Amino acid sequence: MSESEAAIPDTPPRRYIAETQHTVQNGFKDFWEATGEAAYLGNPITEEFRRGDSTYQIFERGKLSWNAERGVRMEPVGSLLVKQ
Repeated sequence: MSESEAAIPDTPPRRYIAETQHTVQNGFKDFWEATGEAAYLGNPITEEFRRGDSTYQIFERGKLSWNAERGVRMEPVGSLLVKQ
């Protein structure tokens, strides 16, 4: 993210997190705020990205996914790491 993007003020669907220089927005922002923000998931360490029919965002202590059928949900990161 460029400095000019960081200078854009927060809006209801978007919030810039200075600590990691990433944004959280839309349904991910709502979920993140409702579950305690950085105290629970940590701050975002990526921007949103798409794979297949889902959108993802990774946080310091978790990963969220969204698709039209399920909405936002936490991904089972720990169990995925154990299987590797």
